[in-house]
Amino acid sequence: MPPIETAHRNQDAVYWPVLSVDFYGEYTHSVPEDIKVRWEWVHKERLDPKGITIAIDAEVVANKVLAEGSLLWLGTYESWLATGSSGDATKLMQVSGHDELKDIKGRSTRHTAELMRYKGGP
Repeated sequence: MPPIETAHRNQDAVYWPVLSVDFYGEYTHSVPEDIKVRWEWVHKERLDPKGITIAIDAEVVANKVLAEGSLLWLGTYESWLATGSSGDATKLMQVSGHDELKDIKGRSTRHTAELMRYKGGP
């Protein structure tokens, strides 16, 4: 059986990591990179730190921490470019939270992230 940090991650995703937050609270993103994930579409709600209810549309298992505010799109960067650099913009997602799960011996870590639909452009 593969280790928990790599198990079942057989889907491609484009990941735009967050570089910074500007004066207006808007995120600045870095150049995109392809990563391997396990992507699951879900429909649930949770409270953010301010107590506002937000909708969670997908959950992702990755091999690293996906920073809050980062963007993800299911597919490869090559397919993103092939669709006119906008892809299916309705499926562009923003990381709204993350969690880490260590194995019983504390040697390996599984990183999960909650995603919500993104309303802007990359």
